Amino acid sequence: MTFTFGPFEADRAAYAVSRNQTPLDLTPKLLDLLFYFLDRPGRLITKEELLDGVWPGANVTDNAMAQAISDLREALGDDAGSPTFIRTISRRGYRFIADVTTVTPVPAAPAAAAPASPKPAVTPARDSDTDRTTLAVLDFVNLSNDPEVAWLGAGIAETVSSDLGSLDRFRVVDRWRVVEAVQHSSGSLRDVGTAVGATIAVTGSFQRSGPHLRITARLVDLQRGDILADAKVDGALADVFALQDGIVLAFSREIGLPAGAGGPRIGVRETSSLEAFRAYIEGWVKLESLDLGLNAAAIRDFERAIAVDPRYAIAYTGLANAEFVNFEMTRATRTPHFAALDKGIEHARHAIHLDRGLSEAHATLSFLLTSAFQFDEARREAQQAVALKPDNWRHHYRLGHALWGDARLRALDPVEVRFAHDAAPWSRPDR
Repeated sequence: MTFTFGPFEADRAAYAVSRNQTPLDLTPKLLDLLFYFLDRPGRLITKEELLDGVWPGANVTDNAMAQAISDLREALGDDAGSPTFIRTISRRGYRFIADVTTVTPVPAAPAAAAPASPKPAVTPARDSDTDRTTLAVLDFVNLSNDPEVAWLGAGIAETVSSDLGSLDRFRVVDRWRVVEAVQHSSGSLRDVGTAVGATIAVTGSFQRSGPHLRITARLVDLQRGDILADAKVDGALADVFALQDGIVLAFSREIGLPAGAGGPRIGVRETSSLEAFRAYIEGWVKLESLDLGLNAAAIRDFERAIAVDPRYAIAYTGLANAEFVNFEMTRATRTPHFAALDKGIEHARHAIHLDRGLSEAHATLSFLLTSAFQFDEARREAQQAVALKPDNWRHHYRLGHALWGDARLRALDPVEVRFAHDAAPWSRPDR
């Protein structure tokens, strides 16, 4: 959905505003504030309503809200004394006074009239993986700018991606590819969706206030610009695992999935320790950066996760990948770091020992064994990864990597080959 007012165009799906086709540089909070006004043109919006709608659960003062209004006015070129867009109603609130036109994209083909529905229905097909609706989850925005919980931006996205994938209603794009798309595009929802082939996106934010955490999220139809579902969960930071699952459970209710359709992985925990989970996520964020200078720090993060929870299988998988990077950094030298490769293989084997159903551990072990020229075992491990999670294209890629000739081509056949060129040199875990 697109709003036009004066010389401005605000695209909800792209989460962007432009003036005469020139993009405005607005913070996410100012965009939220503007879209809140555009949804309610001409209506008096009290300060209390604005606080609850744009800063839910946050300890925001009247001065801070007034500053945000002032910043938005400045971005729009508005004058508080003689307003064109936002008028202050003394001691009561604000009113968006400009004429607002709403434009909804016209479908490619006409459809029969249907009764209005407060939320568009989501009924993705389930016959095959290719029929399922493709969905991308963006990292969540840290609205409080609190460095102590910055890791949650990736952590929440990781868990929501895994939970949504378990619903068997969506084909969830690998989070590493979403991060890459954000870095190499404008960062708007529409551009990211186009880059990864997604038609639905999840975008959200979180705020911490002392021990309290609030997470908000939206399920957005990128083609129509409609909000398919909203979710807001509150609770203690210590209960972040349940809060993250609550996002997907709320989505499920709003899009009409039957009770009990939460998926087999919702509520499944590789660790019960928040500290271990944080260390694991921080390690993966460093690996995702592809900054080789951060690899040693990533290893320390994974080791910290394992020290807290020695049975945290996926942390051993992360450590195996980081050790593989150590080996790769020396592969072309006269003295390749074979000890790092051996350690990586050992860590991947231990991850499988802890959790034989962890497909990412089998895929990682396969990739490392191929580098050690142990092709038979590498093939068996990759086949096991594919058997455990057949819809993960990286597992098929690893299987192809362990094979030769026509067998390699057959193994890669189910893979969306256009994604293979941007694969990281390790097997990216889903959670």
